[in-house]
Amino acid sequence: MAIKTRAKRKKSSPKRATKKAARRPSARKAKAPEKLHAKRRDLGQKIGGYVAKLKGPVRETVTALVALVEGAVPEARAEIKWGMPVFSHHGLLCYLRAQAGYVRFGFYDHAKAMDDPGGRLEGGGNGRHVKIATVGEIDHPRFASWVRAAARLNSAAS
Repeated sequence: MAIKTRAKRKKSSPKRATKKAARRPSARKAKAPEKLHAKRRDLGQKIGGYVAKLKGPVRETVTALVALVEGAVPEARAEIKWGMPVFSHHGLLCYLRAQAGYVRFGFYDHAKAMDDPGGRLEGGGNGRHVKIATVGEIDHPRFASWVRAAARLNSAAS
């Protein structure tokens, strides 16, 4: 009867172990906080460049919504934040996000307090939005009332 013996395993060299440890995310050096998130080059820019890059019905829809917001709250400030046009007036007011085939017209925290009898606002959490594919889908009176309501809520909170 033959007796089985275990072969001794060769210990890995210290260099090899170090290389393996370096590949693990936990073993890597932490980057400096200011380098984790680079500042966007478009942050704070005017929204004209964003609109100029759009084409077709999406561009027409964004242009119409910009005019609607500027008409509803002329004091609102428009600038690029998070890669999209964001309107502010005593805080974040609303945003426009061009997607493939539609535009998302959204509101921040105050969207929960807005009157929406037809249930057009989608989403949950901190904000809500409506998806608009063409200029014809813009409900001017309702959307303008949402923008004015958001401005009122921001003014009351500040």
